Amino acid sequence: MISSDDLDRIGIPWCFRQDSASLAKTGVPFIINLDDKGHKGTHWTAARVINGVLYYADPFGTILNGWPPIELAGYPRVINEVSFQRPNTQLCGYYAICFVNAMQGLRGDEGQKEFEKALMANI
Repeated sequence: MISSDDLDRIGIPWCFRQDSASLAKTGVPFIINLDDKGHKGTHWTAARVINGVLYYADPFGTILNGWPPIELAGYPRVINEVSFQRPNTQLCGYYAICFVNAMQGLRGDEGQKEFEKALMANI
């Protein structure tokens, strides 16, 4: 399992859900802990805003979870539909790191299918 200490150690920005809007404004890819502050964490996702468009990657895809936190509402968005993670596993931190790596190479004009291909290429 990936922890916030692991993310700090490898230099990947992360935040709790409540702080995601602030980190989104930086334009860098980051990981979101979907739990509330002070809790252990239930699920990790990744996001990046490029040219005013939110790219959001959830290891469960839109089938199980899929939608960005309410704090990131208001952006046009590109979200992966495909599921990468099986429901009974705890690999979301690993996938979120892969997604951040993929998002570093985005230009900002990718549609959903191109976005998913970029995510897959980094797993």
